[in-house]
Amino acid sequence: MLRIPVITMAATGLLAAAVCAQPASPPADSAQAVRIPRPPTPAEYVERPKARGPAYDLAVEAALEAINHCKADNQDISVQVTDSANEIVVLISPNAAGMRSLRLLKGKAVTPYMTGKPSSAARGLARTDPVIANRIAGDVAVGYPGAVPIIVGNDMIGAITVAGAQNNTDEACASAGLSKIQARLK
Repeated sequence: MLRIPVITMAATGLLAAAVCAQPASPPADSAQAVRIPRPPTPAEYVERPKARGPAYDLAVEAALEAINHCKADNQDISVQVTDSANEIVVLISPNAAGMRSLRLLKGKAVTPYMTGKPSSAARGLARTDPVIANRIAGDVAVGYPGAVPIIVGNDMIGAITVAGAQNNTDEACASAGLSKIQARLK
């Protein structure tokens, strides 16, 4: 019997405290707010010319072809096309693609840049190459298939990387994107 009055008193005390609570102070006037100046962008990023890579329109076309190829198999993927410096030219991640696919893109692209081979070759190469084995140990995505190098003549000018397919067709989708533009690359 004593528990009910004690619980009632506690609840009443909490309600009274909530009613008497002070409202949050209004935000500082923007004119009076302290603004920390942003440092200027380093010159090496502003002045640096873009690395050789696929033209933007071809990169978009390849990415969309990869997405459509996987979509035909009911797979929702993210695609990135990068230049020879592994800088993103195009990144497309449709709404249905999972967030995990975005995280895997950068790691999958490592093998083509290290070896000039598709990322599906990483695990085989790791058996004899300790550098690749260490990269896989540091980021398991390095060993996943899904990235293909873009090669023109004897030069690797970039890579197409796909992530998000649930049935290990990432690399097939990337290859479909590359096939669509390969003859027009310079």
